[in-house]
Amino acid sequence: MTSVPTLPSPLGGTPVQDRFAKQLSNALLSEFNGKIFLDDTQRSDRDQQFHTRALSAMVVRYLTDCPAKRAADFVTDGADDHDIDAVAYDERQNKIWFIQTKWSKDGRAKLREKDVKTFTVGMGYMLKGEFQRFNQRFRPHEVAIESLLDNDPQVCFVFALATPDDLHTRHRAILDECAAEVGKWYRKSASIEILTLDKLVKIARAGMGEPPIDLEVRFAQVQSDDVPHRVFFGTVTAEEVARWYREFGERLFRRNIRGALGRTSVNEAIRTTLIESPEHFWDYNNGITMVARSGSVGLTRSGNLKDVAIVNGAQTVSSIADTVKEYPQAGNAKVLVKISVTGETGDDLIREITGAANTQNRVEIRDLASLYGQQDDLKMEFKARLGLEYTTRHTEAAPDEKDGCTSEEALIALACGHADHRYTVQAKTLPDVLWDRSGNGAYRNLFRSGITADEVWRHVRLMRSVKGGIATARKKFQGRAAQIADHGDLFTVHLIARQLTDRLYADDWDDAVLPEAAASSGSTLKRVVAAVDGHFKTHPSSLFKDEQKTREIEAFVAAQIDASATVPPLPDDYVKGRAARRSRTPNLVPLIAKQRAIEDGTLLEFRPITREQRQLFGRWNTENPSRSRATWVNAGGGQLRWEVDGKTYAASRLALELINSLGDKRYKSVRGPECWHIPGLGSLKDIGMRLREGLEDPEEDEESETGLF
Repeated sequence: MTSVPTLPSPLGGTPVQDRFAKQLSNALLSEFNGKIFLDDTQRSDRDQQFHTRALSAMVVRYLTDCPAKRAADFVTDGADDHDIDAVAYDERQNKIWFIQTKWSKDGRAKLREKDVKTFTVGMGYMLKGEFQRFNQRFRPHEVAIESLLDNDPQVCFVFALATPDDLHTRHRAILDECAAEVGKWYRKSASIEILTLDKLVKIARAGMGEPPIDLEVRFAQVQSDDVPHRVFFGTVTAEEVARWYREFGERLFRRNIRGALGRTSVNEAIRTTLIESPEHFWDYNNGITMVARSGSVGLTRSGNLKDVAIVNGAQTVSSIADTVKEYPQAGNAKVLVKISVTGETGDDLIREITGAANTQNRVEIRDLASLYGQQDDLKMEFKARLGLEYTTRHTEAAPDEKDGCTSEEALIALACGHADHRYTVQAKTLPDVLWDRSGNGAYRNLFRSGITADEVWRHVRLMRSVKGGIATARKKFQGRAAQIADHGDLFTVHLIARQLTDRLYADDWDDAVLPEAAASSGSTLKRVVAAVDGHFKTHPSSLFKDEQKTREIEAFVAAQIDASATVPPLPDDYVKGRAARRSRTPNLVPLIAKQRAIEDGTLLEFRPITREQRQLFGRWNTENPSRSRATWVNAGGGQLRWEVDGKTYAASRLALELINSLGDKRYKSVRGPECWHIPGLGSLKDIGMRLREGLEDPEEDEESETGLF
């Protein structure tokens, strides 16, 4: 971080801080003036709010390289933001950033401990899927964020602080604890990035893009050529590549079409080669292509390059960095590197190099596996003995379920049916790894020598039957039970398949075994839910990708089945409608009106609770945002005046009508007081419960609206 002088300044900062803050302010005004939402701010506070939100938008643009207007749309700052001022995400990379910003015109922004703690509370709401707690600025991103958080993402906390000071150690400890908590939900803890004033100014100077990278390179062997432009090519050590990533991270890939895609089968292969055959790494790997505006490599095989970007090889670089961190000895491997020095006016050349380096035809691992003679034999046997199709290439159309299956579906079915649960975990994590034919690879244990088309087909049908039973049971689930059903489907197939191993070739397979497997799906899934709840608080998206944890679950459930133990009932909160029927919210709305705890004319926002309802309502409300708004009325039988028609409704009645207008499904009840929110104060239920607790004689609030709650 740049060292900032400490000379006094009339504004309270230092001359350098004042100059930096002024430069940053000018950049924000130039880039985001007229693009930032300010309708919810007071005129006296508008300048501060603009700069805070524009700074958030600048950080979003820095992270995602999106246009300024699009970046402004990711700003969530305002009432009910829970100090998460902006969100950013990349669905392709399965990565999400949660951003807090602090602005000060003198470059001395203050980050309070309360701000950090509120941010961690907001992260707790995010992890638990309580999205109704967030404001309307969050709504357009809700579906994408929910989908990402349900898929074991990379999570990053970003604090953009218009001050030269780094985080206080106490604040860092709070964030570290929250990051570790994310690691309990997912396979990796959240990362933390702090952007202080000097870094923010560099970003602004770079035109809101990432500041250019100046990279020192050290070749093991190097050659050069000057036609048609300066090119350096040779080998560097894996440790050298890891050093680049430690210093600059994913900024190295800002011009790469793909970026680092996280954990993939290709990256796993890179990792395996580095660990098991580092001496052959440069034989097996395509290497890294880099561009630079200027610079050179001298006789010492080292040099400095200006404005550097890696345009091909992002997976190689990120995989090397992760592997070398865990296995330092892998740092001795040699990596092929090519560097094109394009010159200051080489934009067109950079685009051409980037495009060419990233347009190779992709070969699916499944396509390579189709070359195995055994797969050809199965294809012919499926046709000759069973009269079915068995496709082995991704370019071949998958047959209808009644007509056959793909080799990929067969592979996953065999993994679920194998006695070793690790193959089921791999099928959920990186199914391509199952095609590995090496000595320790999965393929030879799944498609073992002598396996028949009939056996493969029975495994496929068993998997389909169990997954069908899971889908039926899943319709009644909500919350964590629904997540477990979604992510634990293959694991449930494995548990049932292991119970039916001895009956794989039974004559009554069609008439008895398959129906029995489907019928047991729901009860087995309930046992899995109970086992997960009793032993782990991890998010199911990462839980079923963990070999040790799934081994413990398997042992627990198998023991329950062997002992013919009673199937545990699901908690009310996990079953649609049951919680509403059995644990109705005390009717707090009449109490609020009687006590006039809310002023007439106060604006309320409708925020559905369940995922299904949020998705439906989000699309419907986009057409007419007034559908989500109502104003409070203290007098009369209904307290909400809907903005669409001007009529008054009871809170639950209006919520129920809104939800039932979204689709064919008809709900009998909705927890209305939990759906209607006053920004900054919480839901009607929150307000009513606080009111109850403050009254000396709360019995009178037990009155209820007829048929509602």
